[in-house]
Amino acid sequence: MQPAGVQAPLDEIILDDFKQDNGWLISGGTMNYDTLGGTLTLSGTSATLSKKFTYATWKYSDLNIKIAQITDQLSWELLVQGEAENAQLITIQPESQAQNSSFGEVFSYSLKGIAGAEPLSDWSDSTHENKTFTLTINFKGDIGQFITLGVLTCSEPNYEIPQALPSSVQGNIGGINFDGDPTVNVDTLKNDDPTNTSNLKEYRNLSLPFSRLVTNPEYNFDNQAITPVEPSMDLRFGAYYGIKGNANRTSDNGVNLREKKSGFQDSSFNAIMKIDDVQASSSTITSAWFPHKVELSGSVEGLGKIATTDFFVDESTLGRLVNLSEATGSYLEIELRDSTTSSTDYNTNNLKCYWDDVNEVVLKTDTQHSDWNQNLFITAIKVVALTEDGAIDTEATAQIIPPTFVNGIGKYRIPTSISSIGLVIGYANREEGEEQAIIRALNGVGLSEVSTTITAHYNSRKTYWDNLLSKVPVSSEWGLENSFVYHSEVVTPEKHRILYYAAWTHLICNILAPTPETGYAFTQQALGKPSRQCAGAAMTPPNNSWEGLLQIQDLMYINPSIAWSGMEGFMSMVDANGFLSGEVLPVHMAQTLWMIHNISPDLSRLVALYPALKRHLEWKFEHPRWIYESTNVENEVDSEFMISVMNDTQYMIKICELLGNEYVAEISYWQNLYELNLKNYADWMFCDPLSHEALYSYPQNSTNQEINRKVLRNGANLPDNNYQRGIWQYIFLGCVDVDPNNNDVDKYIHARNSHLSEPPVPRSTTDLPNMLSSGLILSDLPTEQAQQLEQFTLDIINPALSLCGYPVLKWAPNSLMTHGLINRGFYDEAKILLESYLVRGTEIWQFCENYFWNTTGPRGTYPTSFGASQIIDSTMMRGGFIYNEDGPHEIPNWSQGMNKPITPPIDILTDVTIDLSNPEETLGLIDMPVELRQTYQRTDNSGNSYELGKIVAVTWKAETLSSMPLPNQYTVDGETEMKQIVSATITSGS
Repeated sequence: MQPAGVQAPLDEIILDDFKQDNGWLISGGTMNYDTLGGTLTLSGTSATLSKKFTYATWKYSDLNIKIAQITDQLSWELLVQGEAENAQLITIQPESQAQNSSFGEVFSYSLKGIAGAEPLSDWSDSTHENKTFTLTINFKGDIGQFITLGVLTCSEPNYEIPQALPSSVQGNIGGINFDGDPTVNVDTLKNDDPTNTSNLKEYRNLSLPFSRLVTNPEYNFDNQAITPVEPSMDLRFGAYYGIKGNANRTSDNGVNLREKKSGFQDSSFNAIMKIDDVQASSSTITSAWFPHKVELSGSVEGLGKIATTDFFVDESTLGRLVNLSEATGSYLEIELRDSTTSSTDYNTNNLKCYWDDVNEVVLKTDTQHSDWNQNLFITAIKVVALTEDGAIDTEATAQIIPPTFVNGIGKYRIPTSISSIGLVIGYANREEGEEQAIIRALNGVGLSEVSTTITAHYNSRKTYWDNLLSKVPVSSEWGLENSFVYHSEVVTPEKHRILYYAAWTHLICNILAPTPETGYAFTQQALGKPSRQCAGAAMTPPNNSWEGLLQIQDLMYINPSIAWSGMEGFMSMVDANGFLSGEVLPVHMAQTLWMIHNISPDLSRLVALYPALKRHLEWKFEHPRWIYESTNVENEVDSEFMISVMNDTQYMIKICELLGNEYVAEISYWQNLYELNLKNYADWMFCDPLSHEALYSYPQNSTNQEINRKVLRNGANLPDNNYQRGIWQYIFLGCVDVDPNNNDVDKYIHARNSHLSEPPVPRSTTDLPNMLSSGLILSDLPTEQAQQLEQFTLDIINPALSLCGYPVLKWAPNSLMTHGLINRGFYDEAKILLESYLVRGTEIWQFCENYFWNTTGPRGTYPTSFGASQIIDSTMMRGGFIYNEDGPHEIPNWSQGMNKPITPPIDILTDVTIDLSNPEETLGLIDMPVELRQTYQRTDNSGNSYELGKIVAVTWKAETLSSMPLPNQYTVDGETEMKQIVSATITSGS
C-alpha cells in the first residue's frame, strides 16, 4: 500500500500550460498569454476553444484543467468528441461559472468514466493504444468578459490504496470496548432457518471485502419477504462489473443494445443438486448462515441426504463442500445450465456452458455477446472427490462422469459410493480471461504448486473471519436494559450479539475494490452487494453517498485506510459546480471527513479534499431536495436536506479551525452561511409556534394499531386536534398560498391537508416525523423553534408503542434525531428510542432501508447498509458511547440521566372511605388519574428559559397505599410508562 497521504497519480503529462499559442482553434474571442496562462476575452456573447489531442486515454484516463480566474457571470463548459463514425459530442463538465480557488486544486474528469455515453464508438476501447479526440471549451458571457486557463494535464490513476494511520480510538469507552473481543468464534454466530419458510428471518449472503462476488443476490423492495431456499440447492452468485470501453453494441436482429455503465450480473444454475434426477423435498430443506459460510441440507425421499457448505476460497473463488449420506440411489448429480434469461437486457444472464476437456472444468461465459465491453462473467467450475482430510481422491475422482451439454444442460454424475465432494467456481473478468478463471478453480481444489486442499481453504476462511471480527468494537452487555420498551422480550442477549456481528459482517463485505475499467481508483462502499442497488455516481453506481458515509463512520474504527480512500473517491467526482452525480441525498461529507481525521490524522489529505468539499456543500445549500433521474422539483425545499447541510457546516467550521492559516478566513464564511440558513429553516419550516396544524407529521395511533396516525398527547395544552405542531417537511418557494388564514407569508405553500406542488411530492405522509425530529441536531435553534420541536418529539415518544410512536425507522434521520436528543440531555428518551430500534431490527432481522412500525418484514431496498449501521450505532450509543462535535467519548452521566421531568403535586380529594385492608378495591372506588402532565424546565444556548409538557400514563400500585401522620390523609405510589415513581396524596372526607 502507499504510505499515508494523498492518493497521487502514477504519472501526469502536461498537455498545455497556455503560456503560448499551441494550436487551439479560437472563435468568438481573443487569446493573450502570460505566466498565469492563456486569457480568452469574449468579443461577443460566446466563444469556443478546440483542439485535437492524441494519447493513450485508457492509461492516462484523468483529464485535469485549472481555471486560474474568471469574470463574474461568464460560464464555461468542457466537451470531448472522438473521431469514430457516429461519434457524439459528450459534455464532461456542464456549464459552470466556477474557478479554482486559492487552495491550488484543479477540476478533474475521468475519460474512462464517459465510456458508454455514445453508441457504436471506440471511445475508450483498450485495444486502441492511442486515441484521437477533440477537446472543446465553450464560453458564454458578455463582450469584454474573460477567463484565464492555467494548465491542462492528463494523468494515470493510481489504484493502490494509501495506508492510513491506525485508529486512535482504543480501550473501553462507556460500555464499548474498541479493542474488540479476541475470543470471537464465528461458528457461534449461527443464524439458521430450520423450517425454510417464505417469511424466514435468515440471510444467505456471503462475500469478502474487496471482492466483486456475492452469493445469493436478490434485489428486494418493499415485498417484506425473503425467498426460501429452493429445492435445487443451487450455488447462485452475482458479480459486480464495470464497462470497459464502448458500452453499446448492435444485436443480431439490428436492435441497438445499450449496456449499463456498471452494475451486478447474476450467475445461476451452477450447482443444482439431485440424486437420480430428483431434487430434495422442499419440506426437508434447512439452512444456516455464518459470517464465513452458508450451510444447506435436504433429503431426497428414499434416495439420500445432501448437505452443502458454501464459502469463499478467496476474493474471486467460491467453494462448496458436498456431503452425501444415507444414499440408496445410483448417482449424485450436479446439474449446470446455461443462464440465458434475456438476449437483449444487459443486466440479465446470457451465459453459456461448455466442457473444457484439457483442464476438465466446465467453462461458463457470455459467448452470445462477446463483443460487448463490460466485464463479462467467465467462470470455471471444477468438481472432485475428496478424502477424509479434504485432499483430492484421485481414484474416486476418475469415477465422476463429466457433463455433456445438450440444449444448454449438463450434469456431473457422481457414484453415491463417493460421499465427500468438492466443487469450486473460479471467477475472472474480461481482462483476466478464461485462463485465470481456470487457475483459480484448480487452485481451489488443491491442483496448484502450493497444493492447498479445499478443506484447508475453508479452515483458512474461518480463521480470517475470526480474526477480522475480533477487532470490531464490542459491547459489554447484550440485550436490553428496559423491559417496558414495546416487545423488548424479542431482543435476547444471544440474538442481539448475533445481529450485531452480522451487521459488521454486512458492512465489511460491502467494501468493493477500485475498478480500473471505470477509472475509479478508490475503495467503494456498496449500498448492498446482495441487493445489487446501483444509484450512485456514474463511475461507482453501488457507492451511495448517504448510506456509504454512514458505513465509513463505522468502518473507520477497524480500517481507516478504507475510510480515507472512500472519502477521496467521493470528492474526486465532485465537478466544478459542486455536483456529485447519482441520487442526490442529504449530506454527511464534512462530518465524516472530520471524524476520520480525528481518529486517523492526515492533514495533507484534508487540505487536498477541502476545495471539492467546499464546492459540494455550497451546491447542497443551493439544492436542498431529493433529485433522482427525472425527479427534480426546482422550487422545493426539504427540511431534512436543510438540516443535514447545516449540521455538516458545523463540522466544516471545525475543519477550518483545525487547518488554520489561510483557512481561518473561511470560518466566518461558513458561520454566515449557517446563520442565514438557520434563519430560513426557522422561518420556512415552523408556523406561528404552537398555533395550528401543519403537513406531513402523522405518528401512529396510540390505541388503534390498524391506523397509522394518532392525535399527539396534549403535552403543550393545545386543542386535541392540533396534532401536528406546525412543523413542515417541505415548502415550495414562489408558490401562491392556498390558505391565507394560516398565519404564513404568501411565498410558502402550507396547505391544511396537502402540500401542493408541480409535480406532487412522491412521498407518503407517514414517512416524515423522524425527519422532522432530526432538526434536534441543530443546537442553535431559536428558542421558539427549539421548544416547538422538542415538544413535538416528546409528544410522540411512548415506550408502549412500536418504535416509541414513530411510524418508521430510517437510520440517517433517526441518527440525527437521537444524537440531538442526547446532546440536549434527553437521555431517558434517547435510551428507549435506541432500544426500540434494536427491537424492530431484531423483529425484522434483515438489514433494510426502512423499518416500519407495523410490518412483519423489511421495507424499502434490502439487504442494504442502513439497517446494519443502525444496529451497530444503536448498540454503541446505548452503551454510552457517542461521536459528536466533541469527538469520540463516553456520554457524560449516561447511567444517571439528565433532563428529568418534574411531576407536580398530585392531590386527590374523595368521599370514599379508605380501607387499608383492601387497597385494590379502595383505589378502584377513587377517581385516580390515568395520565399525568409532567414538565421539563429548559434553557437554550442563548440562556433563554422555556417549559415543555409531557403527558404520561400512570399505573397506581395498590400495595403502597398507606396512612400519613395527618388524619384522613394517605399516600400511594404510582409508576409512569417510563418507570418513574410518582406519589399522590389522598384526602378522604369520610
